[in-house]
Order: sequence, then structure tokens, then C-alpha cells
Amino acid sequence: MLAIGFDPSTDGAAYAVLEVGRESGARVFRLCGEWSMAEIEDRLVYYAGNQNDARARGLTSEDVIVVVERPSGIHIHPPKPMPLPMLVKEYSTKLMMARSSGTALMKASYVAGAISMLAKHLGLRSIELAPQQWRTALQASRTTKDTDQDAMVKGAVQMLIQGWPARSNTHTRDAAGVALAGWWQVNAERKRAPGAEVFGG
Repeated sequence: MLAIGFDPSTDGAAYAVLEVGRESGARVFRLCGEWSMAEIEDRLVYYAGNQNDARARGLTSEDVIVVVERPSGIHIHPPKPMPLPMLVKEYSTKLMMARSSGTALMKASYVAGAISMLAKHLGLRSIELAPQQWRTALQASRTTKDTDQDAMVKGAVQMLIQGWPARSNTHTRDAAGVALAGWWQVNAERKRAPGAEVFGG
């Protein structure tokens, strides 16, 4: 089975493709990087074709799940106590940042929705997870500092995925974390399904 995780941006997404053993649960690195929306469409069409061909032959090795991070908000930390003129200037700066970030958030949300809709249209299982959801699954949400969370995600991804590259960026690691959490969710559903004991895993 393939688990493809996406961390959307304003015009595309970072991605990570993992191969997951249905029985063993082994998670093996295949690809990571960044795709434009056009490239995402091409790749999902390719993976959907492989899945459909395999199913026609009675195989499930190429089943695909697409897991997308759903942008959930903008966090502007309140400034430290300071004189009123400095406070006004600080808030004005943060307001401008929030407006810019808000536009980016809307665009990233649109990209996330477009990826999910495309995957479903192609017959692929699609899951959307908020950052808090997948980071909790990786036990990487115990701190409020972004830098600490990034370090925890990096450690979890390197430990849980065989062959993960020594050098990677925050966005591809987030995509890998999203893919892992989505796989765990699907696997948990499979185990709860009637007759699940036949499949193991």
C-alpha cells in the first residue's frame, strides 16, 4: 500500500510517498519533494491508474491513500509588556503579518481541498488531518514552540520510516508525518471492520 502525504502551500504542496506493508506495517521511504498543482494532478492520475490495474488483477499492493494537512489557523503571539507607543507599533506590525498570513492560509486551504477532491474523483481514499491531529499521533504536539515541534517531528519521521533521507526540510517531514498518521487511521479502521482478523496487520 502507498501512503502519500501532502503539506499544502499557496500554489502546490510538499509531498512524501511511503510504501507500507499491509501485514507487517513496515514503512519504507519512496519519494519526497515539492509538486505544483499540475504535477500533483499528473502523479495522482498515475497512482490511481496503478491502483485500478492492480485491483483488476485481484491485487491490493498498489492501493493508495492520500492524506492532506488541513490548514487550521494563524497564531500571533501577544507581545511582552511594553510602553504604549511601542505596543501600538508592535500590534500594527503583527496585524499586517496576520493579513498576509490570512491570504496565504486561504490559498493553502484551497490547495488542500483541491488535492482531496481530485483524489476522491480518481477513486483514491482521501483523508484530511489538522496539524494538531497528526502531530498528536506522532507525539509531537507536547510543546507550543514551533521549533521544538519541528525537532520532534524530525526525530519521529527518521525513527519510524525506513530509508528516510538524512537531509530533508520541514515541509517534506510534515508531509511524511501526515502520511504516517493517515495510514494509522486507515489501519485502525481496518482492524475494527467485520472480518478484520482475516487480514492481520
